[in-house]
Amino acid sequence: MGNWGVIDATVVVGDNHVVFLFCPPSPAQCATDIYPLLSALDATKWRDFKLGYVGTWDKGQRVIDQIQLSDHTGWATVFRTKRYTNSMELIHRQLQTETDGGLRVVLLANLALAAGCAGLHDEAMRHHAKAVELAGTQAPHAVGSLGSTVLGVLPHV
Repeated sequence: MGNWGVIDATVVVGDNHVVFLFCPPSPAQCATDIYPLLSALDATKWRDFKLGYVGTWDKGQRVIDQIQLSDHTGWATVFRTKRYTNSMELIHRQLQTETDGGLRVVLLANLALAAGCAGLHDEAMRHHAKAVELAGTQAPHAVGSLGSTVLGVLPHV
């Protein structure tokens, strides 16, 4: 405690071995910084921003997934790399703590798609049914499109 002080509103550290830690921001921190700026972007500007962001930073897609899908576990990245059972595990992990009903619908629908892609068709149909049922109370406007979109994809995977 005796190796620092304040002089003229400036903190002075008197230690020749001081180390300041710098940690790169997490995808969640980056998404939080970007989110307030989104209202200024139309569809074209958002596309351009997203392409540039993803193309210049290796974790850029994780930030975009956080913004667009509220993906807190990395399931979308894993899904894109066709590791469907791993993606299912990460979706299950997020479902354990997710309380937002609309987001739970999105997660269940993606869980159905991942299960279908993994060849687990019975499980995919169960997740699909849960997603449609929950959408009935949490996102009634999406029930029809959710039902037909997921079912339209499942037989072809």
